[in-house]
Amino acid sequence: MADFWQQVKHCSEAAIASGNAQPIDTDAQYTEEFHQQFCIRLIDPLWQKPTVSEHKPGFNPFLSPDPALTVREVSDSHLCVLNKYPVLSQHVLLITQEFKPQQARLNIDDFIALADVMAQGESFGFYNSGPEAGASQSHKHLQLIQLTEQNQQLMPLLPVLQKFRDGVPQQLPELPYYHAGVALSKDLLKKSELAPVEMQMQYEKLCRHLKLHSDHNEFIQQPYNLLVTSQWMMMIPRRQECHQGVSVNGLGFVGSLLVKDQQQLSTLLESGPGSLLQAVTRAREDITSEG
Repeated sequence: MADFWQQVKHCSEAAIASGNAQPIDTDAQYTEEFHQQFCIRLIDPLWQKPTVSEHKPGFNPFLSPDPALTVREVSDSHLCVLNKYPVLSQHVLLITQEFKPQQARLNIDDFIALADVMAQGESFGFYNSGPEAGASQSHKHLQLIQLTEQNQQLMPLLPVLQKFRDGVPQQLPELPYYHAGVALSKDLLKKSELAPVEMQMQYEKLCRHLKLHSDHNEFIQQPYNLLVTSQWMMMIPRRQECHQGVSVNGLGFVGSLLVKDQQQLSTLLESGPGSLLQAVTRAREDITSEG
């Protein structure tokens, strides 16, 4: 896996030059709510996502991924491909080589692939467990973004999330939405055999803490987002995919939100990005009452 992110960079440059990857042009601005900063990115009105045959209902771009977007095989179970329409640079997907549903429980193979790639340099990983959590594809995939200086500026809540201190699920009072997170062992990703095991253990711990019940140990019945770096892991139980027309995926919970037009931007600035995150997540009281 030597020079992994350099290979991603070269693959991305070639894919953009050929038109196979089409970054979304945005204008970023920052706003504050609940004493926290958020980044809102407005899609350039001149940028249009192509409407071609590949977007027909039922089409699965991950079963036979575009060679121009394929970075490399990560393991026997996972392949690394570029995000075709990235909002941030150095954004890749870890897809299962065989079809698995996006609502499926993450297993040791997923964490082996995730840990292998994350060990190649500081990155931010996230998993949208289904449509209500912001997933646009039904084929199981995790997402990773290299934590370059520019990308970190576009995720303004990252410094807050570094405050997780131990392996006991906890909630950070600075965050306006309900969540649970844990710190990972120091230098965990340098321990190639132990890293995926601990990551899976902490994932299961968070599932239990948030009462995300499974169906025969394969499907998680409630939608959620999983966020992970080399230092911590966090899970957010979801209520719905969008509020007032603004969609939220895992990136929203590090303070990075995307709006399609000026009307959505005005609505979000008026109601507040933190309030949006509260609206799309399940409340502590809802989960407690189910226990």
